[in-house]
Formats: sequence, structure tokens, C-alpha cells
Amino acid sequence: FPVTIIDPLGAEGQWARIRVASTYRPLLTSFTYYDNVVNKSKPELYILDTGINWDHQEFANIEHDDFFKASVCTSFSDEVGHGTGVASCAAGLNVGIARNIKLRNVKLFNNMSTVITNISLLDVHNAITAIIDEVAKNPNVSRVANMSWAMPKNSFVESRITALVNAGVTVVTAAGNTGTDIELLTPAGMSNVLTVGAIDKY
Repeated sequence: FPVTIIDPLGAEGQWARIRVASTYRPLLTSFTYYDNVVNKSKPELYILDTGINWDHQEFANIEHDDFFKASVCTSFSDEVGHGTGVASCAAGLNVGIARNIKLRNVKLFNNMSTVITNISLLDVHNAITAIIDEVAKNPNVSRVANMSWAMPKNSFVESRITALVNAGVTVVTAAGNTGTDIELLTPAGMSNVLTVGAIDKY
């Protein structure tokens, strides 16, 4: 299908984060980083995905690190762009909604499909355990784990995600992108995570 290039600073590129920041209608006409004013601490955002390319201009002057890499991955870099895109939606300079955070790269896989079938369950376990260990080191830091992917319902992975939630980490996940009943998906079908669907500007 044809690719449409959208100017991130134009109206089409800005509507999503303006919509997120608009509590009431009419919608705001511009976006302001409220977190720089309100948040007195620096939360940590773990992106469990395909990696993040820190050289992208969206991550200029944002605190970040490479936190965990799955055994099947040879590097922390993002070969397909999914993790980089997700991270930029959260904390990108031009399209993100927060800057007063620390981005942490958790690379779990090298490629993306609509429903993940080739992910290593041991790597998921080890990544979540590493995050829980970070909580134990300093429980006073607010932490969010973003999982913008889905897999067929898996009780083992759900038990590990529940352990992460019980440790005090907020887990945000995608509804699945396919119209599939979330009850058939992990982590989307879990009642203790924030499952997010998408809308368009209309």
C-alpha cells in the first residue's frame, strides 16, 4: 500500500498527542508538556519491544539506557522500527507526551507480527525479573512497563506480568490491532493491566 509521509509538526502529526492531553471538548489547539511542571520525580518507562534506536532525533536530550536484551538478539538496536515508534509516542520530542522520564530499552524480539508467536518465554521471564529487581533496589521510583504486542493467551507469561504488577509497576499493553477478542490474548486480556485501543481523529 502507498506510504503517506506526515509532517510531525503539522496538524496531522500533532492531533494524537493533543487528543491525549484534551480532557474536554473543544480539544486543545496545541500541546504542552505538563509532566515538566507537575512531576517532581522522574518515572522510568520500560519499552518491552523490538529495541530502540537512540540516534533518532525524537530522543534528543531524553534520559535513557539499554536495560535488557533477549538471548536471541545480537544488539539493542531496532531493525524494524516498532520499538522506536512506540518509545517516540511516549517520549518523543515532536510526537511524545512526556519528557520528564527515563526511557529504558528492553529488547525482546528482532521482528514484529500482529500476534507474537516466536518470543522466548524464558526471555520474557528474565526481563520481568530484571525489572522487579530494579524495584527492589529503589521502590520509591514510579515505573511503567509498555508492552505494545500480543500473544495467544499464555498463563505463564500472565503469571510473570502479575508479579510485575504486584511489585508496583503499571503495565500498559495494546488491545491487539486485529479485532480479536482480548480474552484470547496475553497480556491484553488481563484485568490488572491497562489495555489500550486506538481511535482516529474522526
